[in-house]
Amino acid sequence: MALVNIERWRVEELAAASGVSVDTIRFYQKRRLLAAPAREGRVAWYGTQHRDRLLRIRELQGRGLPLNLIGRVLDGASSGDADARLAAAVAGKAAGIDLTQDELAERTGVSVEVIDVLSAAGLLAPRQDVACWMSGSRSTSCSTLPATITR
Repeated sequence: MALVNIERWRVEELAAASGVSVDTIRFYQKRRLLAAPAREGRVAWYGTQHRDRLLRIRELQGRGLPLNLIGRVLDGASSGDADARLAAAVAGKAAGIDLTQDELAERTGVSVEVIDVLSAAGLLAPRQDVACWMSGSRSTSCSTLPATITR
């Protein structure tokens, strides 16, 4: 019989392996960003899927995504391609590209109204280095987080 090498960790070991604190792991579980561990009696075991998910969460946070959007992206519970494209744009995959608000809407498939809501929620904000938020105009340059957006 061949032995199978299964990677599994207790919570402290997972925290060290993934670069987050034990409290953060528990917080993510409460927010349902991370699945509960397998249990053997009183011992909780975390596997590679937990570690990989924690690393992905850290990556997406580093790109500026809030936890609620990270959860939607990772769970695939988003409302179709529009969320995925928006998440990609907000995550910085299009970083360094200046776009008008209308161009951002066109590239992501998200309506200008939704972009307005994201702006109001603080997920997109005016760039500080250009004249922006011109009344009635959406022609000034913008870019996605973390560089932010202007109208």
